[in-house]
Amino acid sequence: MNTMHQPVATGRLNVGMDAAGSWYLDDIMIARHASVVLVHPLSPAGVTWIVDHVDHKAQRWCNAIVVAPRAVDALVEGMVADGLSVGEQRTETWHALHAGRVNG
Repeated sequence: MNTMHQPVATGRLNVGMDAAGSWYLDDIMIARHASVVLVHPLSPAGVTWIVDHVDHKAQRWCNAIVVAPRAVDALVEGMVADGLSVGEQRTETWHALHAGRVNG
């Protein structure tokens, strides 16, 4: 768990530098894609949480777990309650950025 910043569920991906000058990234990234949500672990704490709390038979896509939209809020609540920082990828911004419509 990254103890240098407050655990949050912000609706955006958090990247920054803590008071000690170390870079941090959210432990988990949520990516909503219409009928499925991908839950990506971004830190060792995120990977450990998923291993400890998600059935090993859960559907996977690369390193993410695939979750039904109706189930993701409860999953995020559990992650935040356990001290993880959870951010969300904004797919519309990502698509616009990669189409050249947004300056990075």
